[in-house]
Amino acid sequence: MKNKYEIAAILLLLLLGLSAVMPGWSLMSDPSGETLGISSDFLGNSPFKDFYYPGLILFFAIGILSIIIMFLVFLKVKNYYWLIALQGIILVIWLIFELLFVIYFLELQIPYFFVGILLIALGIFIKNRVRT
Repeated sequence: MKNKYEIAAILLLLLLGLSAVMPGWSLMSDPSGETLGISSDFLGNSPFKDFYYPGLILFFAIGILSIIIMFLVFLKVKNYYWLIALQGIILVIWLIFELLFVIYFLELQIPYFFVGILLIALGIFIKNRVRT
């Protein structure tokens, strides 16, 4: 049976995964960013000339990986709590790089930063509650 912290982690991972897959796919499909209404000016000082590689990272490292980890948490694979924290760390690192390289501040960065911190905290909290 899942406890409320595992359920919260599963829901956050699902939300994160679904909210990253479609934009990531769109950026890979149209690296100009026009489909999503994003100008290449957003890339600012980044090492990327278009949105293909940021879309690839968003799609796999944030989207697909979140969904995979969600299923692994549901199945309670060994050390699943570290996977929750790992996804939070990946998200926070992604957002830090966004803030370093993107010229514009996006309103979604703050709530997603908190999602990342919450995933890290949930992973650690669940680990401390699991009897080893």
